[in-house]
Amino acid sequence: MSQIMILVLATALTGQPIVAPAEHDSMNVRFIGRWDFGMARAIYMQDTLVFLGSGNGVYVIGIENDVDPHLISEFATRGVVMDIFVENDRIYIADGEDGGLEIWDISDVAVPHKLGSLQTEGDALGIFVSGNYAYLADGYDGWFKILDVTDPSNPVQLSRFYAPYASDVYVVGNYAYIAEGRNGLSIVDVSDPSNPQGLESFDTPGYATGVYVEGRYAYVADGNSGLRIIDVSDPSSPHEIGYVDNIQAVKCFVADGYAYAASGNPTLYMIDVSDPSDPEAVAYYYGVHLFNDVYVRNGYAYTANGYDELSIIDVRDTTNLEIVGRYNTISGYTFGISAVGNLAYLVGEGDLYDTSGWFRIIDISDPSNPTETGYAPIMWSPRDISADTNYAYIVGFETFQIVEVDTSPPRVIASLDYPYAELRSVTKHGNYAYAFVDSSVRIIDLSDPLNPYEIGRYGVPYYTPNGMVSLFLADTILYVADDTAGLFVLNVSDPHNPTLISNYRDDGAASDIYVLGNYAYLADEWAGLKVLDVSDPHNITEISSYSTPVNAIRVYHTADKLYLSLGTSFYVFDITDPSDPQLGGYYHVSGNVDKFASIMGYVLTAEYDAGMGIYEYYPNSGINEGNEPPMASNIMISNGHLDLSFTVKSGATMDMELFDIAGRRLWHGSFAEGEHHLSQPLHSGIYILRSVLHTADRTRSNSLKILVVD
Repeated sequence: MSQIMILVLATALTGQPIVAPAEHDSMNVRFIGRWDFGMARAIYMQDTLVFLGSGNGVYVIGIENDVDPHLISEFATRGVVMDIFVENDRIYIADGEDGGLEIWDISDVAVPHKLGSLQTEGDALGIFVSGNYAYLADGYDGWFKILDVTDPSNPVQLSRFYAPYASDVYVVGNYAYIAEGRNGLSIVDVSDPSNPQGLESFDTPGYATGVYVEGRYAYVADGNSGLRIIDVSDPSSPHEIGYVDNIQAVKCFVADGYAYAASGNPTLYMIDVSDPSDPEAVAYYYGVHLFNDVYVRNGYAYTANGYDELSIIDVRDTTNLEIVGRYNTISGYTFGISAVGNLAYLVGEGDLYDTSGWFRIIDISDPSNPTETGYAPIMWSPRDISADTNYAYIVGFETFQIVEVDTSPPRVIASLDYPYAELRSVTKHGNYAYAFVDSSVRIIDLSDPLNPYEIGRYGVPYYTPNGMVSLFLADTILYVADDTAGLFVLNVSDPHNPTLISNYRDDGAASDIYVLGNYAYLADEWAGLKVLDVSDPHNITEISSYSTPVNAIRVYHTADKLYLSLGTSFYVFDITDPSDPQLGGYYHVSGNVDKFASIMGYVLTAEYDAGMGIYEYYPNSGINEGNEPPMASNIMISNGHLDLSFTVKSGATMDMELFDIAGRRLWHGSFAEGEHHLSQPLHSGIYILRSVLHTADRTRSNSLKILVVD
């Protein structure tokens, strides 16, 4: 009879600890470092300290004279920071999708250190702490949860109360007030933390994402339905007494007779609530970035202002709200990455409301602490970059640009304009750059970097506006991955006259291509990974494939391994035998992997709204556990078989994969809603069972390590 163990915490089989964030779904890949945390979404103040939750990290900022911010320290978190609460010398963090709770010691704010964490199965969106208990809004398909944090190194879930859209929570005495999305405001009796009892709810007309309680009133940020004021003097009978519905509100704060509503767009509203039955919006500040959260102190509103990070607004005069202080270190959206030596070159833009482009140089000499060493403003909406030791070649909206990188600061030295055109991909080789411009490949002469000019072009069908495209040059053959138009193979031996060799099309959508010798590796969106024999470019044939649970969008090769982006995760393949690619590892990231590069054995990822991630493939190291599997399951080993019974919830589908410790996939299958059972022969060893749950609005992946002992 075999025995089975489900390992909750994995350590490396080599005897070394895995240093990647322990709660992220991963196998044989470890997280090393990150540059640029991301969008500011949460803020909390304690005395003259601001704790700003920005993407995957927290900035600790000191405030002098109410308006002069300066950075004291910063630290990275395992998930996206959605809410913050500070109690005594500890900071409690709601860590977003699949993130749960983190607790950090800030007794020395210059050197914060992590005390403990607790993984949860929902999306940790709101946090409130009182005494020895943390109250967590674990939204969407999660719950409202009460955690015992007496021992911060080992927080324990005491109880939970069903609140599937819980987005924020505020606790006063024995009652928790929960902003519960489409269900409005829910009130829960928490006098017995081990057994919370629902009292009553008030169904607001909008989508409640924020709540603040002062006196007898709960102020609810209700999305497009504005700010609602609920009388909760009798928690068993809440009733609305006033509202302002001509504003938007996602979070709110109340101070000195005014409510402040962060709108989730570029507007901060100030509402007079001195008479709660007749509130009035009396002032607003309109900026550029997104007001996501607000904290008010001494007549100043401190705001988590999206990609403008911390903005300080003087609200003492309602006729003249103005920004009087700002702290900003982040960049916005990261779209492209290239690497040379120990330097990474990145391009991106501000945010949805600011598409002005930027170019940055990041020193990766210490990969755990990447440092920005250069910056230059560039064209609007940059999308891709290719670089060498002297220059970076960048494409974006209407423009091809050359940036000189070996000067301080770097600077744009030349541009080519393509009016009204979208430039999406670029690669550089020798004296030529190859750029994808709308529906054609353009070849640009770079022999004089100060005077680039176009010398050739080839028009290709472009079936999907805003679709994925990419270019790869192998000797004198240019491969063009052109979405649903397939793979075009061009002869560019004469750059003045590129000619078509062939067009390969299959059942997928070619989004990216990487060529090694006689083989091309194609990220084929819903068709997964395709391996193509290109030894005869006139007659390309598929020799193998690997199905993926979600779209494969980018592909890259370094250090004898192939990296495949699935958006919010990436796979690592051993392609020693191209006819049989073997999965060796994967990592579920915090952003969305749009491009790869590599430096010193590390793989770098451009992660859209999460900056740049740095990872290391760490073969045969095992797994960092993900959160609770998205299914009700019963796992047994008997007579050399894995027997698994599970249920896929209504309206969902699930992909499931079983790997050995080397990453070889032993089995995979897809399942519709309902009850299922499978049986798989297993011998002694370590196995990884991965499930990917697809619902109407998102995809979640989870893994378990299984140790079988005969």
